[in-house]
Amino acid sequence: MESYRQVVNYLPHWLRPMLDSLSTEQAASVQEIRLRSNGPILLVTTDSVLAVTPGFQLTQNQLEDILFVLCGGSIYAHEAEIAQGFIELTGGHRVGIGGKYVKVNSGQLVLQKVLSLNIRIARFDTGTLPPELIQILQTSFSALMIAGEPGSGKTTLLRSMVRFFSLQNTLCTVIDERSEIFPPGAYNSSGCDCIQGLNKITAIEMALRTLAPRVLLVDELVSLEETKLLEIGAHTGVNLVITMHASSLQELEQKVQVQYLLRKKILRHTCILSGRTAPGQIKEVQTYC
Repeated sequence: MESYRQVVNYLPHWLRPMLDSLSTEQAASVQEIRLRSNGPILLVTTDSVLAVTPGFQLTQNQLEDILFVLCGGSIYAHEAEIAQGFIELTGGHRVGIGGKYVKVNSGQLVLQKVLSLNIRIARFDTGTLPPELIQILQTSFSALMIAGEPGSGKTTLLRSMVRFFSLQNTLCTVIDERSEIFPPGAYNSSGCDCIQGLNKITAIEMALRTLAPRVLLVDELVSLEETKLLEIGAHTGVNLVITMHASSLQELEQKVQVQYLLRKKILRHTCILSGRTAPGQIKEVQTYC
């Protein structure tokens, strides 16, 4: 509930009453607030999508005002983030931005017209690790892949694993490109090394070269170039924990990054999460070698 209220307080005053009427139980279940030009205000919960104030639709001017307020009154100060399609709010909340982008002379992408905003509510939870996951982490697992759809609890599991390794006095490093794993103010008690604000390629190179982790945790592996850097780490004895978006084992195994790790015999375990309705719960475990 506290996270939801925190996000609501970042929004313009005229919008808050529409979102502030939820019960404590309802507020605790909200994962996303979706706002669209000429569309309704939608709340995405663990098991449904709810329209706030049925019949109400945001105008283009209202949506632009929301983005302006979320940027603290300065769109310019956030232009580098906006060019990547998002802005970060204090507390680790992330606002995805849909709209029309144009390239300026420098090659920089500039948002010309905002069409939608998706506010993902971050909750700094460290839940109990599933027993099958603990069993894997207590071995030399080489590479462990955690896969699930958005909202299935991948980031929460990473935090829980950091706590697990810290209690075991295992040296670990987290690549937290967008400060989603450790929101501002939450890192100091994590018990690990953390690299934030850098693209994953630079951050992985830095971690392997200077921090000498025993375990390297990487959220949302995207490119084959990142994957090849992780291969270097695996060959130097670093255990890898990686997350990716995929709703099934079949979907995951079709991704080029996973096929590369399997071909190189680095990926040893894959855990598929149950989904939004049971965040952090494991649906399926696959062991490869």
